[in-house]
Amino acid sequence: MNNHLRTLIGGTATLCALIGLNATAAELDDTRSTFIEWSKVQSQISKESTDWKNEEALLNDMIDASKAELESISKRIEELENSSTEADEKRAELSEKIEEAKATAALLEEAATSYEGVARSVVPLLPEPLKMDIQPLIQRLPKDAEAAKKAPLSQRIQTVVGILTQVEKFHSQISMVSEIKEVEPGVSKEVKTIYFGLSVAYYADANAENAGYGHPTPEGWTWTTVAGDEAMSIADAIAIHSNDAPPAFVTLPIEIL
Repeated sequence: MNNHLRTLIGGTATLCALIGLNATAAELDDTRSTFIEWSKVQSQISKESTDWKNEEALLNDMIDASKAELESISKRIEELENSSTEADEKRAELSEKIEEAKATAALLEEAATSYEGVARSVVPLLPEPLKMDIQPLIQRLPKDAEAAKKAPLSQRIQTVVGILTQVEKFHSQISMVSEIKEVEPGVSKEVKTIYFGLSVAYYADANAENAGYGHPTPEGWTWTTVAGDEAMSIADAIAIHSNDAPPAFVTLPIEIL
C-alpha cells in the first residue's frame, strides 16, 4: 500500500468521523477544502521526494565520474612529474658528459700543442729520404698558434702521431737507400747510404771512390768524407747489408760527439 492510498484512507476516515459527529454543511466544506489542500501538499511532497531521489542518483553519478577524472588527472600529473624528473636527470647527465668532453678536449689540445713542438724539433734531425716520405705530414703541422686554432684537433693529433710513429719506426731499424749526394762542390754521384736509425749513417758509391759518414744536428745532417781503408770498410758494410757479400766484422769510422 503506497503513501497516496494510506493518505486517502486516512482522509476518508477523518471525513467519516466528521459526518458521524453530525457536522454542519459549512464545516463539511471547510473539512473537504482542507483535505483537498492537504492531499495536494502530500502529493507535491511525494513528487519532490521522488525527483530528489532521481537528482541524488544523478549527482552521485556525476560525483563518481568527477572522482574518476580527478584520479586520472592526478595520475597523469604524477607521470608528467616523473617524466620531468627523468628528463632533468638525463639533462644533468648529458651536461656532465659535455663538461667531461670539454675537459678531455682541453687536455688533448695541450698534448697536441706539446707534441707538435716535439715534431718540429725532430724534423731537422731527419735524413732526406725520411723527410720525403713524411713530407705531407710535415706540411700539415700548424705554423703558429693561430693556424693551430683553425685546424681540427683530430687532424692535429693524427699528424703528430703519424710523424712520430714514422720517426720511431725509422730509428728502430737499419735502412739503406740509393740517393744522389753531392760528394764535392758542384759534383753529385749516386751512392748507397745505410742509416743506423737516426744515430749515424754511411754512404759509398759502387767503387768506394766517394764515401763518408754523417750524423744529425739541429741544423740538419752533417757529412764527413773519407777515403782509403775507411772508404773500403763502408763499401764492405753496404755490400754485406745488401747480401752482396758474406757476413763479416767491419770496422767503421765514427765521431763521438
